[in-house]
Amino acid sequence: MSTHRRTGNFRRAPQRRKLVWSTFASSPTIPSSGNYGADLIADLEVAGASKLGCTVMRTHLLIQVTWGAVVQPGFDWMGLKCADQNEISTPLNVPGNPDLDWALLTWLPSFATGATTNATTYERFDLKAKRRIEELGQTWGLFIFNPTTVSQTLSIHARTLLALP
Repeated sequence: MSTHRRTGNFRRAPQRRKLVWSTFASSPTIPSSGNYGADLIADLEVAGASKLGCTVMRTHLLIQVTWGAVVQPGFDWMGLKCADQNEISTPLNVPGNPDLDWALLTWLPSFATGATTNATTYERFDLKAKRRIEELGQTWGLFIFNPTTVSQTLSIHARTLLALP
């Protein structure tokens, strides 16, 4: 019978970070050539937790656009990024800042199934890009720019998975 004794340093596996889901819902009207900014994890602060040190792990986003009388261009610009609270309160011009560290930068097109543009379109995103909220006053921001000549009504629903510090 062999006796084998282990010596040396014992390493523990790192403890897993707690994962929580944050929910956001809004129905803004964006004016012609207007910008919109939203804090997708604002309910985390309401619950008493700090955003500092959190890591955004995943974002499920559903955007419904009611186009109204669409004139060209028939699309909206949309972006997601770690943003300063000042960028949320005075929203960024999405197409004017392509060099920022966007997790997602795209446009939401109008769509036609016949001779006219559909009154409402839906866009779904399942974003797995990870971003760490490293500075005080930072948050996970959604930005939308309406380049058309008419106001647009949107319905936004987002679920964001966060790893707490």
